[in-house]
Order: sequence, then C-alpha cells, then structure tokens
Amino acid sequence: RAREARKITINVPNITFDEVTYAIETDMPFVSGDPKIVVPKMEVGKYTLHIAPQLSGKTTGSITFVAPNKQYVWFVLQVTVLRPPPEDKLSITSEVRKGVVCEIGIANPTNRPVDFTVRRRGEGLIGDDIVSLEPHQQAAYQLAYAPTKAGESEGVVSFNNDDIGEFR
Repeated sequence: RAREARKITINVPNITFDEVTYAIETDMPFVSGDPKIVVPKMEVGKYTLHIAPQLSGKTTGSITFVAPNKQYVWFVLQVTVLRPPPEDKLSITSEVRKGVVCEIGIANPTNRPVDFTVRRRGEGLIGDDIVSLEPHQQAAYQLAYAPTKAGESEGVVSFNNDDIGEFR
C-alpha cells in the first residue's frame, strides 16, 4: 500500500571466482538499502531491499549489483502499489443537476511548501486539480458534486504528492 514500507530479500549470486563486493545501483526512487554487499566465493548473498512507495500505481525498474571488474548481476523489479485506506468517508446528497459543495480538510505537515495533485474519480465530482499549501498550513478543499442522473454513486478524491504520499 502507498505510504507503507516493507522489505524483500534478493539472493545475489557471486559471479566471480573470489569474494566480491558489489556496489548497488537502482533507478527506482522509493527503494533503498545498503550501498554495498559482500558475497563470499561460490556463495549467494542475501540483500535486503527496503520499499517505501508514497503513491499507488505500478512501477517497473531495476536493481544492479556491480563488481569492481564491472561485471554485474541485475534484476527487474515490478512493484504494484495499492491505494492507501481512506482517511475519511463522506456522504453527499444532491438533486439531479443541482450542485452542492463540501469541504475536505487538508494539511501540510512539513517545513516546506507542498503542491498536491488532486485526482477525482466519480460521476459529477468537480474541483481544483492542484492544492498548494505553505509549511504547516491547513486548508479546506472545495469539492462540488453535481450529478447528472438519479441514483446512488460512489467516488474517490485523492491528494497526491511524490514526497508526502497519497491521501484519499
């Protein structure tokens, strides 16, 4: 899930005839681990990879273990991140073609300005696409609901920032 960390272990073979110290490289921004691993001669090392995605979605990248002689072992990583659980649930009622506005509280807990990209999914949900907040600022996001047909429907509003995460 977005905003949740987990660890995986990668079996790293020694592709040389001596003990080898691999330098680790990756192109995935939300994975981390030790910068090096030592694998004894004729053995397999265990590398712990920390995965801490902030946003939901599917990401493909790689992790490469580079020996001093420039030989390398690499793995493709495909990470599918589920949406985080909802922060809250709202029930909004409106007549067909008559809009109502509801306010959703949002805050910036950091010491720097933050821009949230707003994703709305659902029939009749209208609002700004970006919310900009100063450090430690709180604000009310104005969400309009204007259904075009009768009946019940569900929708989702999420606030996304690459550094802080996804909130819905």
